[in-house]
Amino acid sequence: MLYIPVPQEILLCCGADFGAADIIKIISRGFLILFAKDKKFKPLSVAVIGSIILFLIGMSLTGNDYAGLARNLAYFNERYAVSASGVGMGHSLFAAIRAPMTVMLDNGTMAFDLYKHISAAISFPYMVLSFVFFAAASLIVTFKEKSFWKNIFILTSCSVWLPYVSYDYTLLNLFAPFMLFVCAEDKEPCALLYSVLFGLIFIPMNWVWLCGSEYWRTNIGSVIRPILLGFMLLHIMFKNFNKKDFIQNFKNYFSAAQ
Repeated sequence: MLYIPVPQEILLCCGADFGAADIIKIISRGFLILFAKDKKFKPLSVAVIGSIILFLIGMSLTGNDYAGLARNLAYFNERYAVSASGVGMGHSLFAAIRAPMTVMLDNGTMAFDLYKHISAAISFPYMVLSFVFFAAASLIVTFKEKSFWKNIFILTSCSVWLPYVSYDYTLLNLFAPFMLFVCAEDKEPCALLYSVLFGLIFIPMNWVWLCGSEYWRTNIGSVIRPILLGFMLLHIMFKNFNKKDFIQNFKNYFSAAQ
């Protein structure tokens, strides 16, 4: 969409669509980096302002208030991000980090209160580092990476890999970069490696269970898949990274804007 000539009206509509999608899932917000990369600031502004307006309208029409929203977020954080219930539900790095503790909790070698205390203690530093990593990924997309499918993969992978909890359905987000990878016309030197990694990431892994408790059932995919996803993400981000080219692209971006 951003790499072929399209009327400004269509781009503005796309910005409005992103703004509406942002109300439903914050995952779509990452794609706004592509607007910034191509200096499409009008649709970017439409998306940001539209999401704010739609958020306020939704809050007023549903009778919700900010206190209720804060309570719901606090409940989700307590139930899934701090407690063990969210570990077996997806493929985030945070879940993989807590998986060994969940196994200890399941076999009785760790108390539940200690588990929650450690999870709560590492949750804030993890959130800060996640924002720092996403900022770095955004810079890579904007000033280094030219391959469209890789840019989409970086942004969608961050939406799956970085949150506290990533449910199984979030793997659908990786289908878009996978299809772009398959259909890419440019020759990819690491095509075989990426094909294998995509295949391993998409394979169901509920055939080995680490924890059997109905409250925190965790399969081996909660550990292996974040490792595979993280390896592929870092490999794409920093393969052939050239500091001089990155700095030059950074300078060119802002000098051309003047």
